[in-house]
Amino acid sequence: MAKRDTGLGNEKRSHPHKTKKRLEIKRKMLALKTSKKYR
Repeated sequence: MAKRDTGLGNEKRSHPHKTKKRLEIKRKMLALKTSKKYR
């Protein structure tokens, strides 16, 4: 438990904005893919 907890905590504390940007990019890419498929 300790190892996992510290690992996640360090990642989140070091750069949360980076992960947010990545998620946004992934969402945008998925949206583009889905839109192309539906079109």
